[in-house]
Amino acid sequence: MFHELKSHHIPEVIQISNQVFGSNFISPNELKKYCGSTSKKAFIIVKKKLILGFITIEILSLKKLHQVILKENEWFINLCKPHNKIALIKQVVVVSSEQKKGFGSQLVKYAKEQTINDVDMFLCLGWTKNHAIPIEKALLSNHFLKESVIENYWEADSLKKKYNCIVCGSPPCKCSAALYIKHKKTD
Repeated sequence: MFHELKSHHIPEVIQISNQVFGSNFISPNELKKYCGSTSKKAFIIVKKKLILGFITIEILSLKKLHQVILKENEWFINLCKPHNKIALIKQVVVVSSEQKKGFGSQLVKYAKEQTINDVDMFLCLGWTKNHAIPIEKALLSNHFLKESVIENYWEADSLKKKYNCIVCGSPPCKCSAALYIKHKKTD
């Protein structure tokens, strides 16, 4: 059911991302960096030979977190200061037809189990879509706590990378991100 992302999965994963997030949010070159990496991990969930969803995670030091976070960097650094290795869940995506069936929760749980020995803390920025946070239930069921909401989180990134948000359309993306955290010891 769960597999590490391999290069031959990338076209199908891109299709899923385009359907759920909008076109060009994740590039094939970006996904290739997750194949065989020790600091970037990606897992897919497969049923009847079809990819139902995927999750991507980066394991970061505080210095690297500062480079990866798109907005309010200093605030993130202060929040994470006591931790040496942070797992940033970048995307959790389930195909539209399979949403609300627990696959997102399963992906989060599996990825957490695969990285728990490598990190002190987990972070996830949940996309706020039409005043709802699609990933919230999956995160809460995996003992994440909602920390705060960051307005217009992807605005500058969408302009730089020229991706089209499924809600906002052409850049800039005005969607907000809800930050969820989980300390390793709270499971």
